Amino acid sequence: MIMPLFLNVLLSVIVAVSWASKDTHEYPYTDFQNPNVAYKMYWRDSQNIISDLSSFQSLSVKYHSCVYSEYFDGGEENYGYGDESDYWYLGLPMSYKANVAFSLYGTLKESKTQGGTCDKTTYINSFFTIGGVETIAYPLGIDTTYANSYCVEEEEEDSKDRDLRRARQLSEDEESEDEEDYSTSTALGCNATAHFVLDQFQGEYCNTMNYLNTTDDLQEFNVAM
Repeated sequence: MIMPLFLNVLLSVIVAVSWASKDTHEYPYTDFQNPNVAYKMYWRDSQNIISDLSSFQSLSVKYHSCVYSEYFDGGEENYGYGDESDYWYLGLPMSYKANVAFSLYGTLKESKTQGGTCDKTTYINSFFTIGGVETIAYPLGIDTTYANSYCVEEEEEDSKDRDLRRARQLSEDEESEDEEDYSTSTALGCNATAHFVLDQFQGEYCNTMNYLNTTDDLQEFNVAM
């Protein structure tokens, strides 16, 4: 789906790199220069575009697919984030969740190109969200009740589900049956064709090492995206 965007909020939460030029990276000890800066419509990240927002007559987003990437919801205790004084985070893995891959297109105010056109002349760059599928779904008005970034612990499973999960145990049964964790949880994931799906896991924390099966292919949600 292609949608004209005039919302600063959406762009500001997609990626976070401060504006300095079209490519803020430096390449010391080399003569390398990012060749993309030669293209008029190239901006390295969405914060660059926020800085120059007044120069655009239109911006459009083209949705691509579901993609696993780093996840950060703005809280202070996200796995993998912190500085040298934040000892609590040492050894914790960065949190990865199902995010959205998309491309951004735009036309400048002095351009004669019609707004909303998505082709090589208006292409800016491709990105992925770091705030989950909600970052794109909310502005599009898509319901995320059953497709969001939360890990949800399920109610008591029935005997059929319990037998299936027992059959898929990753380790040998070294503990007694009373000590085993028979709880399950669900979370949004990406399947092999890069579509959003709802996955089920053993335990209450949606640990990908304890994946059980896919419970919903979320057809309506994927069509809406």
